[in-house]
Amino acid sequence: VLKLALPGYEGAPVSEKWGLSFKVLIEKMHDAVEAQPHGDLFLVAHDWGAYLGLLYADKHPTEVAKLALLDIGHQKMSDKQSLAEYVVGPTYQLFLAWCFVMDAIGLRPVAWLANALFPWQTIGPCNHETVLPTGVMEWMAKPDFRTCYPYFVLWTDLLLGRAWLPAMPSMPTLFIYGTRKRMMFHTDRFLAELRERTDGSRSVALDCGHFLQAQKPDEVAAELTSFFEGRRTRSFHIPHEAEEASPKP
Repeated sequence: VLKLALPGYEGAPVSEKWGLSFKVLIEKMHDAVEAQPHGDLFLVAHDWGAYLGLLYADKHPTEVAKLALLDIGHQKMSDKQSLAEYVVGPTYQLFLAWCFVMDAIGLRPVAWLANALFPWQTIGPCNHETVLPTGVMEWMAKPDFRTCYPYFVLWTDLLLGRAWLPAMPSMPTLFIYGTRKRMMFHTDRFLAELRERTDGSRSVALDCGHFLQAQKPDEVAAELTSFFEGRRTRSFHIPHEAEEASPKP
């Protein structure tokens, strides 16, 4: 098992003042993977890691045997279905990108104050986080806005018309997501495409928030194990617009 951390995360240094492009990040991921002897590559990723996982699978489709995405799936702006997804997503992402810029130009206290005043519980995307990973709790206690460079890079690329948007993954894909959020980080079309496949791809909805690996660790582990071993558990799908649906045995 090879665990990768983004530069700037988990103590990994990042020297570039304005962060790293997604192209560079994918190259670094590829170099790290190829530096280790390995057989079939099973890629598991959460949050920004899931977005990078999609980019990695897009760049190196023949190298990824199976792809497991946690709470961040394939999406297009044209596929969004709710006002929250049009408004909440860009609002918090652009805010964190702005905090990154304030930090980069030496105005870290301004970013700290703005973050403390930002109405996360009112308009933030993740309003049902009963359990948080240790690293997230540490970040919230003492925000390090240098880690927000992916937001800055993404929106800079989008505004300049040079964004690298990943294609739908071609390999067997497992998507596990939490239903208790103000907005989803995937679209119905993505779920539908997974359902239509015959290669073992599937989506699994869990009754939790964004950090499902901390809130539903046993369920996540069981789904990952069954997916990589080619088995099926009693997983189920809750449609995007029907979160109240109950699982069937």
